[in-house]
Amino acid sequence: MKLIPSRLLLALVACVAVFATAARAHEVVEIDDTNFGALIESPPAGTPPATWFLEFYAPWCGFCRRFESQYEDFAAKVGEIEPSVKVGRVNVDKAGITTLRFLISRLPTVYHINGKEVRELSKVFTTDALLDVADGESWREVDPWHWIWSPFSYFGTLLYVLGWLSSSLNAATAYLGQFMPMWAVGIVILGALLVVSMLVVTFVPNPLNYLLPTAEEYEQEAAALRKRTEALKAAAAKKTDDGGEAKAEKEETTKATKASAPRSPATTVRRRRD
Repeated sequence: MKLIPSRLLLALVACVAVFATAARAHEVVEIDDTNFGALIESPPAGTPPATWFLEFYAPWCGFCRRFESQYEDFAAKVGEIEPSVKVGRVNVDKAGITTLRFLISRLPTVYHINGKEVRELSKVFTTDALLDVADGESWREVDPWHWIWSPFSYFGTLLYVLGWLSSSLNAATAYLGQFMPMWAVGIVILGALLVVSMLVVTFVPNPLNYLLPTAEEYEQEAAALRKRTEALKAAAAKKTDDGGEAKAEKEETTKATKASAPRSPATTVRRRRD
């Protein structure tokens, strides 16, 4: 029996590794709260934003189980059409924060993510329908989410924070529940929330300070307003005085004009008779 040369064996191992890597590159990637940011939201620097097909599913969803084979077949075939397209899915039971950011209301739901543009795809629950969307430009016919409601907007960040707080509270409740009754857990969590609130109020700057004027700025504006009001009153009073003097001067001029005007003969005869 002849042994396989070491070089040939290494070449075979390299080929198997390449094919395995290519196959894994187009498998369905499991997305959760821990890797969503690194893979989709904020890819590594210098890496162009990838195009993602992202499915939200649940293990207890019957339609999701029927769609699973179609989605995996699509992930295996899409690399032949568009190698840059990536396929992922999110288990809503294990990724509550990501599910909240996408405002999931029904299962399964498939999204097309191009950079920061998010589009919800409908009637694409077959392999051929998904391949048509990936191969063509039909996804551009779907209006993207408005930037306000996008998972990558400030609103999405707010939902992320709320989801993280809820998840942290649930984890703390489950952990403390192992050592104390639930009423004691509630007291501990309430006390912790009060302490955190006091720290936030004490050390975190009030955002209203950046929106509303300070007391000094308010006093300066009030003083400037009083000065403008006094100036307007003085101007009005001066105008009134000038108007009165002009009126008196006009009356005197009228009287002088009448006095110096020539008299008619009839007026002179009438006055002599008187």
